[in-house]
Formats: sequence, structure tokens, C-alpha cells
Amino acid sequence: MAKEREPLVEPRHDLSPIETDAIEECLYNYNRCVIGRDDGRGLGFVIRDEMGRAIGVAAGYSWAGTSEIKQMWSMRPIEDAATRGSY
Repeated sequence: MAKEREPLVEPRHDLSPIETDAIEECLYNYNRCVIGRDDGRGLGFVIRDEMGRAIGVAAGYSWAGTSEIKQMWSMRPIEDAATRGSY
């Protein structure tokens, strides 16, 4: 009987968008089967200034009563309680 080989972990910084999408699809399909929910949808928020120009965007998805923000961009610095008014 042949001995099973240990899996090889290969770190990469160059996954293509197609490879990343394939991973996301496999994860979604697995989770959909295990949880029994098939309601995944893209989710986005756009922040506009008084002229209607986009000055911030958050994008991600919602699924099974949860959501995840995967990307966020803001034209202006985002303030928090620690930095408000300090610049």
C-alpha cells in the first residue's frame, strides 16, 4: 500500500481574478449545500457628495442573513473618534 503524500502548500501572490472567482464559487456552492441557503447576492453602498459625485464605495455580498464588505474606497479620509478634527 502506497503511503499518502502530504499536501504541498504553495504561497502565491498572483492569483488571477478567474482563479479567485473559481475559489469563491466553490466556497459558495459548498456552503449552500451544507447550510441549505441559496440567497447570495452582491451588495454595495455608494456615498455621494452634494453634486452627486461618488466619493465613497463599499462592495461585498449578503448571504444567509449575513453580509461581508470586501472592498471599500473613500475619496476623503475616514474619521474615527480618535482622529476627528485632528487634520
